[in-house]
Amino acid sequence: MFTLLLLACQAYACLCYWEDICPGSKETIINSAEVSPLIKSFYLQEWQITDDNRTFVLLEDLVSPPSEKVRPLYFHLFNEVCSVADGAVAEIIGKYSIKIIENNRDYVLPYLYKTKNKDLLQQYAFHIGYELWVNGDKQQINTFSSLILSGPEGGSAFLEGINKTIMQFGDE
Repeated sequence: MFTLLLLACQAYACLCYWEDICPGSKETIINSAEVSPLIKSFYLQEWQITDDNRTFVLLEDLVSPPSEKVRPLYFHLFNEVCSVADGAVAEIIGKYSIKIIENNRDYVLPYLYKTKNKDLLQQYAFHIGYELWVNGDKQQINTFSSLILSGPEGGSAFLEGINKTIMQFGDE
């Protein structure tokens, strides 16, 4: 019985999101050696995203957190970028939205499906749909669809949003 409780607690810990973490623990994560100076400076709002190499490096880092300890911070910051992306950054954020789901599917999708912020789910669907439409690679669309459908419950509704975006651009 104790083992089952321990496993349940470990599973829950893996799905701990930034807004679930107390301020003291957030401070510990931010000051961790695992958090790069670039990510820390972005978190501290010392600079803003724009169409430059620093932003691209930030996005690459955010979609591949070095450990579960810092994953909540990285995911939180990626969601911030996703929410404010416009112009050239909005055109490339879909590529990174796909990567963050590929790298962290069982962490990202439950959050998107259960979040009260449905705008975030729609933004992911839009950015991914746009990226898949631009690439026009049917194999990539099929592979990504399979990844979503084999993940947590709720994938079919997410795919509907992605397909809606693909069809919207396809009609233009």
